[in-house]
Amino acid sequence: IVLPFLLTVAMLVFAGCMETTEELTIAADGSGTYHVGMDMSGLFDLMDAMKAMDASGTENKKGEKMDTLIAMRDFADTASHLSAEQKALLQNAHMKMKMDEAAKEFKMDMRFPFAKIGDVTKLMQFSQSGGGNVMDNMLKGAPVAGNGGGEKMPDLNSYYDMVVTGNVIERKLNKEKYAAMQQGEQVKGMQQAGDMLESIKYNTVIHLPRPAKSIKGTHAQLSADKKTLTLKGTLQDLFQDPEAFSYRIEY
Repeated sequence: IVLPFLLTVAMLVFAGCMETTEELTIAADGSGTYHVGMDMSGLFDLMDAMKAMDASGTENKKGEKMDTLIAMRDFADTASHLSAEQKALLQNAHMKMKMDEAAKEFKMDMRFPFAKIGDVTKLMQFSQSGGGNVMDNMLKGAPVAGNGGGEKMPDLNSYYDMVVTGNVIERKLNKEKYAAMQQGEQVKGMQQAGDMLESIKYNTVIHLPRPAKSIKGTHAQLSADKKTLTLKGTLQDLFQDPEAFSYRIEY
């Protein structure tokens, strides 16, 4: 299990295929938007490599394109496994997907508007879980990493606890979840990739409604007006220094 997955990770890394940006924007009244953007354009290099190794002689479609905006409520309203609260949170959420095989471009953006600050952690949890069948249905036919083989890159926020209130935003390492993750065979394979894991990037950007009073976090940086926090890291950081993704900001 480890070797095939390690080879896949190495190919993904060399292709530079994964960059995830998590962005939270909070307005003065507590409303705002939680946005997750993923650039997976390098997957096309991986797909080309896999096609080159395919000895079946099967013809593959060329030049596929997709540029679409999907309203999540269209799927959420008919999802029996979602609660009424979850369906309400997704009424104004949408996902934009752009795929151009010829240009080797594949980007996905999910935006979750919220009316009150208390909804933020709920939306983050939904995003992290993939929303169950809702997200699976929306992604049908897309060349998402892990399709078919069930192997996926670690979800960064799955190993941290989030607190988002009207005056504090904190991401704290959950040591129990992190320890459990390190015991997995997939993770052991990825760790063998070493420095190559620097090419898989995770970014966090938080736009505050007013200047920050204080900030903690070795990788967290504030803008000159103290209203924007930026934190950048890589998959290698997750394995070598998970506290690099922790932060606390009071505003």
